[in-house]
Amino acid sequence: MVAISVVMSVYNTKEEWLRESIESILNQTFGDFEFIIINDGSTNNAEDVILSYKDERIKYIKQENQGLAKSLNTGLNIAKGEYIARMDSDDISLPERFEKQVKFLDKNKDISILGTWFERFPQKEIIKHPSNIKYLDLLQRCYIGHPTVMFRRAEFEKYNLKYNPEYLCEDYELWSRAISYFRIANLPEILLKYRWSGENLSKPTKEFISSTIKVQENMLNFLTNNKKEQDEIMDTINHTYSWLERIFSIKNSRDRKYKVIMILGKKIKIKINKKHYNLEYKLGEKSQVCDGSYIDSKSIIGNYTYIGRNCNITKAVIGNYCSIGNNVTIVPGEHDIYSISTSHALYDGNWYKKLTEKDCIIKNDVWIGADSIIRRGITVGNGAVIGANSFVNKDVPDFAVVAGNPAKIIKYRFDVDKCNKIAKSKWWNFKLDKAKTIIKCLEE
Repeated sequence: MVAISVVMSVYNTKEEWLRESIESILNQTFGDFEFIIINDGSTNNAEDVILSYKDERIKYIKQENQGLAKSLNTGLNIAKGEYIARMDSDDISLPERFEKQVKFLDKNKDISILGTWFERFPQKEIIKHPSNIKYLDLLQRCYIGHPTVMFRRAEFEKYNLKYNPEYLCEDYELWSRAISYFRIANLPEILLKYRWSGENLSKPTKEFISSTIKVQENMLNFLTNNKKEQDEIMDTINHTYSWLERIFSIKNSRDRKYKVIMILGKKIKIKINKKHYNLEYKLGEKSQVCDGSYIDSKSIIGNYTYIGRNCNITKAVIGNYCSIGNNVTIVPGEHDIYSISTSHALYDGNWYKKLTEKDCIIKNDVWIGADSIIRRGITVGNGAVIGANSFVNKDVPDFAVVAGNPAKIIKYRFDVDKCNKIAKSKWWNFKLDKAKTIIKCLEE
């Protein structure tokens, strides 16, 4: 028995790309494999290109066009290898990909599906998926690069796991079922170059998005049939994902401090410590909170406000039309530095409440640059601008531009008369169309 069965489907791939892909497999440092290439009804010269290679490891299959999922199932049905390695006909596997994946799987018998990091080209964008994929990770999105995958053939055959041709995101759908049986991981190393072109099947078309949503619905139904519980699960994931990612992926899942997921048979139950992570903050109309941002239940976000990635906001009131960059922190706690100890353990009663006594108020039309820190008890005035990497430890007046550590006033955005005119208009209290009209009048 060979160690690996490489399964690749080809449909009208450009000759140059197909040759690069085939040769990247034939030139692997680990050579114990069979290379199953399925020509899925190509109408170009794909067959001539494939047959030009005389390597005995290639097993060529020609069929009428059936689509990617059925084509891959054809390959799985004849595969003889201990491991199945996926490959796309326009991507490039780096020379040591198979060697490193086999070594990892041989050593880690508890892992059944193994992806890797990869590089999108020609953009040179590095994709680093989490090392350990948990159920809620996969519910949020597909964190496995399909052409990077290697998995154990016998285990998939045991549970009759095949690609479902009814789904355009056939890989995501397969992993969503497989994770009920197996552990999934990613090797934290770039071992494949993923071609990102107009011909990629996985680009987010309307049909592809619908297929993805269907997979997520199936996963939710597996957890619970209660619609309210499903909504709570998705709300938790969508609004605080970096926190969840730290819990479910980066941190050791056996660490009791982070054990908020419990598997009982096939059931998964989320336990959230609501003293610290009550996620029901108030979000205004047309406002957006990006992935990775944590906002506590005491915070209120106004209308038309944007909050970037990985922000940490506690007990704050943020007005309308604000723009908050990535990694902005509104300090969760202010310790008394004049006490003998600053440890929270020495506070009587609810220490979290004591540390967050002072509210932080960000008024309207405020722009806060990335990586800035706002101390508790600070008020940032209407129309103010805070430069990136600033530490704000004093109130910021209306329309002031501040920057630095600690932040200092550099200038005001407008002269006094114009500041007064804008403040009097209170354009930020209106809906978008009306606000645009008022601003236009102010600019004339």
